[in-house]
Amino acid sequence: MKKAEKLTATARKALCEAFSFAAELGSSCVGSEHLLVGLMRDENSSVSMRLSQLGITAESLSDRVTACAVKGSAGELPSQGLSFSCRRIVSRAAQEAAKRGMASVGAGHLLLGILSEPDCTAAKLLHGSGGEPALCAEVLSSSAGSNYSCPSRNNKS
Repeated sequence: MKKAEKLTATARKALCEAFSFAAELGSSCVGSEHLLVGLMRDENSSVSMRLSQLGITAESLSDRVTACAVKGSAGELPSQGLSFSCRRIVSRAAQEAAKRGMASVGAGHLLLGILSEPDCTAAKLLHGSGGEPALCAEVLSSSAGSNYSCPSRNNKS
């Protein structure tokens, strides 16, 4: 199966926001937590609206990430690009899009990518914010095109 190669405008915007947020914190790379905040910063995106329904906001996530982030020199773009975990998330998002017959990776696919990595920081933030990953996946499945089930914490794929 061929992976979806392109990003939708919303997914591109989320990645740009992730890089901006990482730069604000002076992070050397963009981690899953930055990507999650990037997804939430577009208040009109389906991901942001659906997670807001669960009581998760960009502000609350930003505050939690900022509180535990290792601070560097703010303002410069992350010199190392995407972290290994974040690259894996984007790759899984592309697989999810392709599995659904879509040529482009959307913001919902990026969130599915995060949910497929239950040990990444973003998934832990969602869990700690009341966004139980299985519930997030259930809410997303209608917009992503089919049912999605999260891997259990004990069963890594």
